[in-house]
Amino acid sequence: NNGLDSNIIELAVNSKGDVFAGSWDIGIYRTTNSGLNWIKVKNYQQYGYYIKDIFIDSKDNIYAGVSSDGVIFSSDNGNNWSNLGMSGLEEINAVTVNTSGHIFVGTGSNGIFKTLDAGKTWTKLDFPASTVLSLMINARGIIFAGCPNGKIYRSENNGNTWLEVSSLYYDINDFVESGEGIIYAGLNNNGPYLSPDFGKLWGPFT
Repeated sequence: NNGLDSNIIELAVNSKGDVFAGSWDIGIYRTTNSGLNWIKVKNYQQYGYYIKDIFIDSKDNIYAGVSSDGVIFSSDNGNNWSNLGMSGLEEINAVTVNTSGHIFVGTGSNGIFKTLDAGKTWTKLDFPASTVLSLMINARGIIFAGCPNGKIYRSENNGNTWLEVSSLYYDINDFVESGEGIIYAGLNNNGPYLSPDFGKLWGPFT
């Protein structure tokens, strides 16, 4: 094959068009030629080490959430990696970073954690749910957290307080923001929903 030999559960693209693929129990792959060839840039071959989220910031720094190994970071296109902590958690579902470099991690049973100093210290936020499936920070700096049973929370003050803005019944697997500021939420088994007002109201995408 072309070097990609694993169950892929996450993809991310940097500003140069390089694609990074996170896998189940194997590691992280990279292609620099639109998928013709893939190389493994982070190796895991142990049960339980899987990459469920990869975030690439505006400077092409890469952050990946690895269950059982915490948050890993690369500033050189995936050639070298360092660990930023949180390795004691068995399930990391989401990672996002704001323009100030503050890192937010959504977990499978411990809510949301935040670091202001690149992983030297982590703080558990006062978040109303234990399971977080997805995280996104929009262009205005509003944080969105997707949870099971369709719960969507948002924070306008860097995660200090949270407001539940919707209950859509199905798990919220992912968020994306359009250039016009519309927020889209991907729901498990129920397609996408959208919000035209920065997450205050939600409706089905038709």
